Order: sequence, then structure tokens, then C-alpha cells
Amino acid sequence: MKRLTKTLIAGSLAAGALTLGATQWALASPGERGDCYGGHHAHKMYRDGGDERHLERMTDRLGLNDAQRAAVRTALDQSRPQLREIQDKLRANRQALRDLTAADTLDENRVRQLAQEQGQLHAEMIVQRTRVRSEIHKVLTPEQRERMHERRGKFAQEKGRS
Repeated sequence: MKRLTKTLIAGSLAAGALTLGATQWALASPGERGDCYGGHHAHKMYRDGGDERHLERMTDRLGLNDAQRAAVRTALDQSRPQLREIQDKLRANRQALRDLTAADTLDENRVRQLAQEQGQLHAEMIVQRTRVRSEIHKVLTPEQRERMHERRGKFAQEKGRS
């Protein structure tokens, strides 16, 4: 009987630890748990020198000349402050939602408010990224645009997106 009791206690503790770990992972922000939000890695492009790596890949893959490269760099540099501001607001919003989840009582109205704010922030992020892509698109030749669209199509297929 003692062995069965010990086994049950050990199993219960293990199950509890797994449940706690899974809960903490689910409540963590995407960057904290090592994955990406909504399947996007583009946000990494605007921090830690990622835009420079992006520009290098674009130059290699599309064959950008010096003038095109300078124009793309300008577009990326001009958008960086706005994108960082939106990212900071999104991070704060996610933290506020996690804090509400940990509260003793659910403030559903506050959750709805934060959800709406998050939706607006994501919409603003999409608009800002589209502006950058539009500026880049303007400086590309028709052949470079075609290569860019082909690469995006291949990337989407590899990731299982359409």
C-alpha cells in the first residue's frame, strides 16, 4: 500500500508541474516563450540590427544597386521609431492581459478594452509595414518586383500559408 501511495503522489506532483509549466508558457508573451506572434517574424527585423540583415538578403536576392539600397535603408530607418513604439504598446498590452488573468476576479470589460486596443495596435502595425513595403516596391525594377513576389509565394508555401 505504501508503494501505491508514493506512486500516486509522485504522479500527481508530476502532472501538477506539467500543468503549471504549460500555463506559464501559455500566459507568456510570444517572445518570452521563443515562438512568434501570429506566425510573423517581421517584428525582429526592426530591432537588434535585424533590418541590416534583411537589407543584405534583399540586396543579394534582388540584386539591388546602390541607389535602391540607399532608398530601402531610408524607408527602414524612417519606419523604425513608429514600429518600435507600436511594439512597446503591444508588449504593455499583453502584460496587462496577463495581469488580469492572474487577478482573483475577472474584469471582463477591461479585457474587452485591452483586446480592442490590441486589435487597433495590430492594425496600425499592418499599416506601417505596408507603408514600408510600398516605399520599397517603388524603387524596384519590374524584374525585381517579380522576383520578390515569387520569393514571397515560395515562403508562404513552405510555411503552409496562402
